[in-house]
Amino acid sequence: MEMASDESVVLLLHGTTKQRAEAILRSGPDPKFREPGGVDKAEGFSTVRAQHSGSTGSPEVVAEGKAIQFPNEGGPAIIEMEVPESIVRKADLEVEVRFEPGFGLEELLAAWPFLSKRVLTP
Repeated sequence: MEMASDESVVLLLHGTTKQRAEAILRSGPDPKFREPGGVDKAEGFSTVRAQHSGSTGSPEVVAEGKAIQFPNEGGPAIIEMEVPESIVRKADLEVEVRFEPGFGLEELLAAWPFLSKRVLTP
């Protein structure tokens, strides 16, 4: 996979609910997001490389869990996105790719409108 700039991209996945996936697709990840009834802010955006699982399981498992926990959010969904390798390197934690302030989040948000991305339903 190549972007127009010829920089290699990495296929990343994020498990969530359909409602949240659509909001993220429109506006990008929101580090200030709080789950309904939650106290803590997201503070970042967790993804995994395609064909991998994160510390909380595969994107499909995460999406199913979120859909069960939040049944009014349209069911499970997975965001699939192609992110430039240079941005992924700033956030890569081996098990997952977690974008946080100072670790690729700012770059991800700046590139968001230009990334190839879509919502999948498991």
